[in-house]
Amino acid sequence: MLSLIGVLAGCRSLPPGVNVAGSALPIEPSDVRLLIDSTAWDADREERVIQQEIFDALLDMIEQAHSAIVLDLFLWNQMGAADTDHRALSRELVDALLRRQEASPELEMIALTDPINALYGDSWDPQLSRLRDAGIPVVLTDLDQLRDSHLLYAAPSRTTSWVLDRMPHPEQYLSAPRVPNPFDAKAPRLSYKQVGRLLHFKANHRKVAVVDHEDGSWSLLVASFNPHDASSAHSNIGFQLRGEVAREALESELDCIEWSAQAIADLSERAEVAQVVLCIRAAARPPAPLPSPETGATAQWLTERAIRDKLIALCDDAQEGSTLRIGIFYLSERRVISAIRRAARRGVTVHMIMDPNRDAFGRRKNGVPNRVVARELFTCARRRDLDLHIRWADTHGEQFHTKALCVTDADGNGALLCGSANWTRRNLNNLNLEAVALVEGDRASLDRFCAYFDRAWSNSDGLVHTLPYSAYEENWWSATWKGLLYRIGEHTGTSTF
Repeated sequence: MLSLIGVLAGCRSLPPGVNVAGSALPIEPSDVRLLIDSTAWDADREERVIQQEIFDALLDMIEQAHSAIVLDLFLWNQMGAADTDHRALSRELVDALLRRQEASPELEMIALTDPINALYGDSWDPQLSRLRDAGIPVVLTDLDQLRDSHLLYAAPSRTTSWVLDRMPHPEQYLSAPRVPNPFDAKAPRLSYKQVGRLLHFKANHRKVAVVDHEDGSWSLLVASFNPHDASSAHSNIGFQLRGEVAREALESELDCIEWSAQAIADLSERAEVAQVVLCIRAAARPPAPLPSPETGATAQWLTERAIRDKLIALCDDAQEGSTLRIGIFYLSERRVISAIRRAARRGVTVHMIMDPNRDAFGRRKNGVPNRVVARELFTCARRRDLDLHIRWADTHGEQFHTKALCVTDADGNGALLCGSANWTRRNLNNLNLEAVALVEGDRASLDRFCAYFDRAWSNSDGLVHTLPYSAYEENWWSATWKGLLYRIGEHTGTSTF
């Protein structure tokens, strides 16, 4: 029955801009910048040591934009943050946009974001309300256009909604604030309608910014970073890229904005969004072709299932003597796990830094799925004597939010893929919206990532970045019941990962 439901849920055609495998486009070394947010632990002082680059790069892009700014950001709010412990990212970003609007009123700006930032209704985060009040369009992603993730819930939920819509006067009961806010205990309660939308477990999980420059070129930021106050201490990674790859990303983003805007009830607001998109498309018309750089480096824009396919291909193409360095927040997708195991069996060295899935904005988690998957991989490596090793990120309330795969050969050449996508069914199978960039052949970014990863692996800078596998190793009983939770959640969509 679940298989049948899954097939039917997967029959819905995808909207434009989704499941995109862009071209591997030549890129100059000067147009590639790897951005790293790293949080480690100083054991002597018993405090975090935070080094961040992504948000400042985003602010710099906004400051340098010539005629257009397009943002697509998942978590963009101040929920769940204590003022003394977190940087006010959401306010700082809004302040930067409003300053640019005041300095350059002709600058076209538009933002696409997930409905979580309006609490799946009209309860907009105060910072986003400031943007809307200033006339900067903020579009909520129309998640109804995406395929169903929570298979056990979606069909009954739609049936219930259809019935309730035809009952006499249910609106007041369903729209009243009744349920504690799961994201912030201090925030207003949610209505049954809002909770009902939340439980579909769909999301626009992308973290993307695209801006243009005076010379007609475009720049892209694609990362695992959210401008969410409570996420301000997370470890993250991203690419800042300039060139034609940014135009491909822009096309995908504008497509998503257009079909999401069709759900806006206010026709004047919908028309305003359409006009902004039209102006940005006009500004993005490609210039006359220029000679391609002959550096051998390429950059590629990938979204949704195309990310999964590329991850598997990178693992399967890795040859004996190569090294896979993996930094990941969530790993549960079975095809990707199998590809990692195949690579290790061929003689590829695999080093994995995984988040222990312990911390979530002040709440303690049970370690699912990473600790179960890590036990599976560790057991396989021990039985077959594979060169596959796992360490845990040493988190202290924050998350190791990185999603990255780096493959290098014996000479240090290779590829690096990073962006928003966790390696789960929901993130890699055309359910959530996701975006990453793959850079191949750029030695500087590869060397920088490997240096960062190896330093974290060995804690060679005197700080504690990672812990040995034994620190969060599951015993047979906990692995059994947590493994059951993982498998059921992964295949039915009932999990939050």
